[in-house]
Order: sequence, then C-alpha cells, then structure tokens
Amino acid sequence: MILKADIGIGIVGKEGLQASLSSDFSIQKFEILNILLLWYGRLTYKNSAKMSNFIIHRGLIISFIQCIFSCIFYYNAVALYNGFLILGYSTLYTIFPAMSLLLDYDINFSEVIKFPSLYRGLLKGRELSIKNFLGWTWKSIFQATVIMIGCIYFFSDNIFLKIVTITFTELIFAEVLNVYFVIKHFSCAIIFSLIGTCFIYLLSLITLKNLLNIYSIFESETFKNIIKIALISWIPIEVFNCIVKIYSKSEIEQYKAHEILDDKEEILLNNLNI
Repeated sequence: MILKADIGIGIVGKEGLQASLSSDFSIQKFEILNILLLWYGRLTYKNSAKMSNFIIHRGLIISFIQCIFSCIFYYNAVALYNGFLILGYSTLYTIFPAMSLLLDYDINFSEVIKFPSLYRGLLKGRELSIKNFLGWTWKSIFQATVIMIGCIYFFSDNIFLKIVTITFTELIFAEVLNVYFVIKHFSCAIIFSLIGTCFIYLLSLITLKNLLNIYSIFESETFKNIIKIALISWIPIEVFNCIVKIYSKSEIEQYKAHEILDDKEEILLNNLNI
C-alpha cells in the first residue's frame, strides 16, 4: 500500500521498521500526521502554487513587453533585451523573490491545527485554477503596457538610448513589488532576499556598462520617473485586490464563522433538551 501510494507515510511501530523504511516519510507517532498534513502539506501546496504563478507572470510580462515594443516600432523583429539580460532576469534578479515565497505562511500554526477543515479547501484547486491563471495573465499585460507606454511618455528624448535600461529596471521593480506585497509574514530571510536582489542589480549596473546605461538611472529626474511608472503599474492592481479582500472573507474567517454558528446551534439544542 505504501509503495503504490503517491506519497507513502510509515510509522515506526512495535512490528518493526519495514513500513517506515519503505515509505517516503517516516514518523514516530500517529499524532505527528496532523502536523505533516495540515501544516507542512498545506504550506507546501500553497507556496508552490504562489511560486508557480509568479514564474508564469515573470515570463509573460517580459514577453508582452517585447511584443508591445515590436508593435510600436513598426513591427520590427529586433530583440529588446540582450541574452545576458534575459538570463539574468530569469535567474539572478528574480531568484531570491521567487524563493522567498516558499518561506511565507498565511495562517498561524495554532489556527491550522484548530481548524483542520482548512485542508479541505486545497482539494478545490483554486490556487492553480484557470481563473487564477487568467488573473496573472491580465496582470502581466497591464504592467507590461504601463511600463512600455510610460517609458515612451516620460522619456521621449533619446528614447532609444534609455529604453532598454528603463524598462529592464521597471521589470525588476515590478517583480519585487508583486512578490513582497503577496507575502503575509515577513522574516529575516525574506528581507535579506529583498536587499540581496537590489544589491545584485546595482552591482550589475556597474559591471554591465555596455548593456545598461548606468548614468541615466542615477539622474534625479530619471529616478523619479522610474518610481512613477512602477507605482502606476502596481497601485491599481493592489487597490483592486484590497477591494476584493474587503468584500470577501478569508478561509480562516469563514471557518471561524462556521464554528460560532455550530456552537450556537449546540447551545440551542442543549437548551431545548433541557
């Protein structure tokens, strides 16, 4: 049974270690199964889903920027970013924000153990649903459009000399903002990943002078416009998310409400029996 299961869990017992050695996970007591499933299992699924959505968005936004660039400039098939920049964007510049999603948790350990029905919500597959995918796709299209149009609007002078540096910097800002405003609980490792991402990008500005125009970034007016574009591409989406959160209850709030109703029903039934 353990070998045929997708994930086998063996318990060390008086009968021996055969089941434990043949399993994927070995536990000492049956009560540990609650922690393994309800806490670690739930976190693994939800955080892996978050990281998958982020990686999808990360690939879509840079593709849409290239597509918009080609459409604006007479359908020219010239690549906007050099191969080194694309490689760095997929690895060095976004690896720490992506991995920091695995360190996040939305509900405390005590609440997860108290409300085991929270695990049932994972069976609905909402974290990786078509609706969620379309939401991240729309987010990529919106942010890519704002970044490219904003770059052309704010930097109309010598646009061809600045467009690569400005749009690529906006990409890094957008990805960092998207990740760190999804995270519910910050830790030292998550904050370090933010600082590390910024440090790596600043270091690359110095080392890749032939690919990125470092002098245009540190001009006061240029930096202000970069911040403006980043905020314009991010604020409307976050405002929409906040409105949705206000008018929709979270999982833990729903289960707490159900528990209160169940307690009231139990009290009412006890009173009727009396």
